[in-house]
Amino acid sequence: MYISSDSVYEVSELVGDKRPSVETDARRPQSPSDVQKMKALDSYGHHKLAVEEVLQKGPMPYVFLRLADVLGERDSTQRLWPMLLWLRHGEMLGGGIPVAPWLVHLRTSYVYVRDVATAVRALLDSPPSPEKLNQAYNVGTTAGTLLDLISALAKGLGAAGLPEVRAMERVELGK
Repeated sequence: MYISSDSVYEVSELVGDKRPSVETDARRPQSPSDVQKMKALDSYGHHKLAVEEVLQKGPMPYVFLRLADVLGERDSTQRLWPMLLWLRHGEMLGGGIPVAPWLVHLRTSYVYVRDVATAVRALLDSPPSPEKLNQAYNVGTTAGTLLDLISALAKGLGAAGLPEVRAMERVELGK
C-alpha cells in the first residue's frame, strides 16, 4: 500500500474536460521537456508519481491511495486552523475571512484524516481481492470550492450564516 496524492494529476497529461480526475488520468506527457516543465511547477506531484511508476514495474502487488487535501488532526499545513479561527473570532480579527481572490472559486477536494486511517486499516485487515490489486484509488470528497468548505465549516460550528469572504489585502514584508 502506497499513500500517494491527487497531486499526481498536476504532472499528468491534460484532460480536455472539466470533470474531476479519475485514476486512469495519471499519465505523464510523452515529451521529456513537458515532464521537466511540470516537475518544475509541482515537484511533490512529480515525485509521488515517480514512486508509483517504480512500484508498477516491481514484482509486488500494490494499491495506491491518492489522497485529496487531508484535513484534521496533525495537519502540518495548517490549512484548516486559520479558517476555524476566522469563523469563531472573525469580528475581533476585522470581520470576514480574507482569501486570495484566485482561491475563492478554485475547485478542491478534501479527505478527513480519520477516514484515511479507516481505509488503511480496512485494507490491512482484509486485503483486496486480486482484481482490486495493482490499481490506484482516489480518496476524498468530490470537488467543491473553498467557499463550499467554509460554508460546511460554518454550519458545523453552528454559525448563523456564511461569513463574508473578502479579497486578501496584499502584505509587503519589511515595511
